[in-house]
Amino acid sequence: MGRRPKTRPRSAPATPAAWRFTSWPLPLFLLAVFLVKLAVLRQLGDHPLLQPEGGLDAAEYFRLARRVLDGDVLLGPGLYFVSPLYIYFLAALMSISESLAFVRGVQAALGTAAVGWVFVASRAWFGTRAAWFAAALAALTGVFTFYEIVLFQSSLDTFLTAAGLALLAAGFRKGPDISRLIGGAGVVFGLQIINRPNMAIAVAGIAIAIVAMRQLRAALLFAAGVAIALAPVAARNAIVSGQFALTSSQGGLNLYIGNHAAATGQYVPVPGVTANITGQAEDTRRVAEQATGRRLTDTEVSSYFATQATGWMREHPGKAGKLFVRKLALVFNARHQWLDFSYPYYAHDTGSWLRWLFVGPWLLVPLGLAGLVAAVRPAIRSGGSVLLAAFVILYALSVAIFFVAERYRLPLLVALCVSSGAAIDALLLAVGRPAADAAVHRARGRLAAVAVAGLCGAVVAAYPFDIPDGRYEERLRLSKILMNRRDYGGATAELERAFALKPGDTVTEFNLGMAMVSAGRPQEGLAHVRRAVDHGVPLPGARYALANAMLATGDREGAVTLLRTFYPEDRDSAESCFNVGILAMNAGAPRVAERYLLRALALRPGWSEALRALEQLR
Repeated sequence: MGRRPKTRPRSAPATPAAWRFTSWPLPLFLLAVFLVKLAVLRQLGDHPLLQPEGGLDAAEYFRLARRVLDGDVLLGPGLYFVSPLYIYFLAALMSISESLAFVRGVQAALGTAAVGWVFVASRAWFGTRAAWFAAALAALTGVFTFYEIVLFQSSLDTFLTAAGLALLAAGFRKGPDISRLIGGAGVVFGLQIINRPNMAIAVAGIAIAIVAMRQLRAALLFAAGVAIALAPVAARNAIVSGQFALTSSQGGLNLYIGNHAAATGQYVPVPGVTANITGQAEDTRRVAEQATGRRLTDTEVSSYFATQATGWMREHPGKAGKLFVRKLALVFNARHQWLDFSYPYYAHDTGSWLRWLFVGPWLLVPLGLAGLVAAVRPAIRSGGSVLLAAFVILYALSVAIFFVAERYRLPLLVALCVSSGAAIDALLLAVGRPAADAAVHRARGRLAAVAVAGLCGAVVAAYPFDIPDGRYEERLRLSKILMNRRDYGGATAELERAFALKPGDTVTEFNLGMAMVSAGRPQEGLAHVRRAVDHGVPLPGARYALANAMLATGDREGAVTLLRTFYPEDRDSAESCFNVGILAMNAGAPRVAERYLLRALALRPGWSEALRALEQLR
């Protein structure tokens, strides 16, 4: 009697050939993705605008991470004003190595893992072929790679979103690990709420969708995972501030930025509030307390701005509705909507490999929406990928409720990569096999609806919103850094490119002229400065700077002629009047010097230096 052949364990894959196809190519593919990301990091990691300095968000995250490393782990007093997850992530990496290249390398590795998670999610919902298309699209999406270089919370968005979706997708496949996977998805999405607070709307929608699918146990596991992730932040807020809050306190300000009379759908400065994290944290309290006439807690400050926003919406429902539609369209629009950093500048103006990572909203929006429609019926039967559609819709709404910026859209683009793979697979299925095939017949039956969804997505993505892409602003920022470094030639080059983008801007032309003078091109520079002054450049001391430049370059007669046209203005300070007076003395324009020194003394009586200068003049 022969031995019975060994049976395959139930846990073994049912299609070993398909498994062999995906087991070894995927790591090789991800290795190639990682090498591309490292190449971009090598090209842009030392770029002056990407360093944690100045007044941008990256500098504040870097400062807060330093505080954590110095022992101030809870970062009191008060609530967090920024999303706290990245603070501790950055501090943990800096405890291993102070090298920013190391931090960015880890972020690039997480971005690579995100591509792998996109593959896992798409394969679970739509099959292996769709998974390869989705992963390829994610790998070629340039904004993902770029935001893995910067040093703020957006560097974690793609990883957390892709991991959450993948665990959710895998959890709804029949198997012994469903409890662990669904709970894990909840933990990951809870961390994403800490990192991106508006994610709470999409996460709540996923939980409701799971309940609607009659998966009550799964919904409880998911909610428990979210609660576990949020618990440490809630506990910290209660201990440090005595206030109950699940996330940071800037929600009210963000709601106001996106919903008031001067709102555009994107970031706009708030009167009295400095446009950076530190300024917002301090100035919002001052503005709110001046308006209410009493001291306020962090929660009350946030509530003040939220109340201002909701009050405007109630009083102007038509304008608020129109603005919301605009913001929702901006969420799906292909134009890059800069905040702090301009992706088009780094992709097209720096010579980096980002220019070859061509996938973006222009492709993902029409393909992704088409893929969601293509998967509707299978999703209903399998009870899984309907959650992807819920996430896309609700996360888009969660962005539009506040205001739109490029980095806020990253989680949405991750989800659209997953459904875009389904769209390409459905198209190939519809055109590449005999019509007698039942699957093909069903696919072709949905082709019209899929085409309509893709067309609508293409129209919204291509709509010509007149919004800046930030390339001009990035060149201005870079020129200031180069001027501070005394690299006048580099500053001149950047300002020339900026002026070519906005040839009528007098401030840019003035700065260009001053940079040219410093770079040893006085005649060209003075011509630009003089033209900017003649056209009323709105810079205090512009005429003084012109006269000083003329004097420094040897045009004493021209400087004196210009100075004789100078008269003190009401907005002039005592210091500025004194400086003009000294300049006029040195140039040989005594009457100009006298009237400015007298004005300085009128504004600051008894000023000894001005008295001595006036005495010397007389």
